[in-house]
Amino acid sequence: MSDIDSIYIRSRLTSMVLSVAMGALAVGYNTGVVSCGLLFMDQVYEDVTTASKIRFVSYAILAGTIGASGAGIFSNYFGRRFTIIISDLFLIAGPIVMSIAIGTISLIFGRLIVGVGIGTNMMMGPMFLQEGSPLGVRSKFQPTYFCAYFVGLILSYLSGIFFPGKLFPIFAVAVIPAIVQIVLMAFTQNDPPLYLAKRGALIQADKFLKLMFSFNGEESNNEYARNRQELVQAQKSGAQAEKSILQCAYQLIANYRWNLFVGCMLHLLQQFSGFTLVQYYGVQILRDAGFSDASNSLVLGCMVLVSVVMLVGNIVCIQVSERYGRRQLVLYCTMPMAVAMLGLTFCVAVNVFSETPGSFKLGGWIGLIALCVFMAFCSVGFATQPWTLCQEIFPAYLKNMAITITNLVSWACNYAIASWYLSMTDGQMGKCIMYSIMGISSLAAFGFCFRYLPETKDLPLDKAVELVKYAQYVPASGNGNGGVGDDEVELDEEEYEEMISGRKNKGKRQGAIQMSEQQQPKRKQFGTGRQG
Repeated sequence: MSDIDSIYIRSRLTSMVLSVAMGALAVGYNTGVVSCGLLFMDQVYEDVTTASKIRFVSYAILAGTIGASGAGIFSNYFGRRFTIIISDLFLIAGPIVMSIAIGTISLIFGRLIVGVGIGTNMMMGPMFLQEGSPLGVRSKFQPTYFCAYFVGLILSYLSGIFFPGKLFPIFAVAVIPAIVQIVLMAFTQNDPPLYLAKRGALIQADKFLKLMFSFNGEESNNEYARNRQELVQAQKSGAQAEKSILQCAYQLIANYRWNLFVGCMLHLLQQFSGFTLVQYYGVQILRDAGFSDASNSLVLGCMVLVSVVMLVGNIVCIQVSERYGRRQLVLYCTMPMAVAMLGLTFCVAVNVFSETPGSFKLGGWIGLIALCVFMAFCSVGFATQPWTLCQEIFPAYLKNMAITITNLVSWACNYAIASWYLSMTDGQMGKCIMYSIMGISSLAAFGFCFRYLPETKDLPLDKAVELVKYAQYVPASGNGNGGVGDDEVELDEEEYEEMISGRKNKGKRQGAIQMSEQQQPKRKQFGTGRQG
């Protein structure tokens, strides 16, 4: 891409990214602050139990599930910008309640409030960037939400070092980025052009789109025309989306249930690989690996290092996502993730089953290296890809409902594994089982994506949807056409249709696939035509 200033108005794009990033900063801080809370709760409150610690973590996730599930429907009626501002109110009220809490009950109530804000903002932030960014810079802007999220994680661990044992300032700091986002959203932003177009306000959407372009030359004019055409298509898809929820649900299940299954599996495997678990319980994981007698400052410092690795990994993801596709990044990164997590499991096993539990001090440093390797590869290839892919594998008029369902699965799995962790790691065998599950999940993610996830990078939405839909019959590949891993094979339309037909017929003869000719989508040409 040529110089951004020759095509776009940089200040306009910067203000949009900064406005969304403030919410991500608040979400990341409120996520990482769990480690500080678990570390210092016993020093501040007298009524702390294992059950209260589990609720402190899991109830926020449960509330986040509710927030994420309702955010899509709420924002469709009241706007993306207003919904983000509402999420900030929760991200302000929750930390205030936690800061003045006099016991674990009021502390957990504050986490419930925070959870709603986290879930809503995590749903709306990436969507705001997706719908508000011009096509030419969209792929670079979307990961900035997660960059700001990781910065928030780093700041949360640093707060535990700067304010040891003092929960009031640790929790209170979280309100600052939420307040800043309210101000920026209220005074510098409008609802995204794509959202407005879907709602039928094409003139208003076009007006806001023009504010992003410099119109200094032919390249800028052409780029504007390309984005203007996207708005027209979004208006058409928005008319289809006026169907009732039941109609959309029927079409999603009847015609795109495999796409939905793929999206849900990606989120499930991501959560069970331990990506979010490390953010909640990273301190405890390092203690299990060998830092059992280490100071709080040391283990929090180690978590700062892990968070910096995550941030760097996400920046690398932004750079390599243009060169490598979604499928390639997932395949390149999930196997090293599995090896790192199984190495961590080995350190934990040596520690818990040694004659003197916790005597394997070297295991703490090996575990730290394993965590850094795990989070580095996860940040590059598996932290953001499930979210990105779910934007690309559903028809536009079903996308909101599909993403709501996949996000619900993600939050439900997050809740489940966060709730199980403390109870499972109470015993020696439970620790080994817990960390083994995380390593095996990364292996399962590699196998699933190797077989069922075609490459969707730079493909038109309708073709990407079709490729994922038919990956259940034809092994996925880098270009989405040939066999598994066959990136050099290019099939024309007839060859592709023949392959699909052959695999379907074979499946019917085996009794594995029950699909009538009337149920198959009619396509006028390869990868296009009516969907649903």
